[in-house]
Amino acid sequence: AERLNGQGRGTVLLVGGLLASEAMEVRFDPALFEAKTAELQNADKLRQLAGILKEKPKLALRFCGLAVEADRTKNKKGEYVETEEQLLALANQRVQQVRTLMLGEGVAEKQLRSCRPALENKPEAKPRVAIRL
Repeated sequence: AERLNGQGRGTVLLVGGLLASEAMEVRFDPALFEAKTAELQNADKLRQLAGILKEKPKLALRFCGLAVEADRTKNKKGEYVETEEQLLALANQRVQQVRTLMLGEGVAEKQLRSCRPALENKPEAKPRVAIRL
């Protein structure tokens, strides 16, 4: 019996280690925004996520703001009007909107992490904040 118990613990540790590495890759539905704005579209889903975070204070999420093709405007010459810095600032404003909502729902500051804002040039990409565990 002792030998089986020892093997069982090793299996539990191995499975636990695998689950921990899988958890690093968990992604949630993104926070979606109106193009060219920091106006949040799916606040209800974020409120549900906030409820989960409040119940699991050891969990932390990373928020990555993205500006996309739909956030850009061209002038009459076909040149983009917005600078890269302006688009990155918009992506960062989106992250701040998500953080503000989460904090307002009672999520602890230590559970909310941010990454650098980014640009995504795929025409089908939606204005969003990616959410990862």
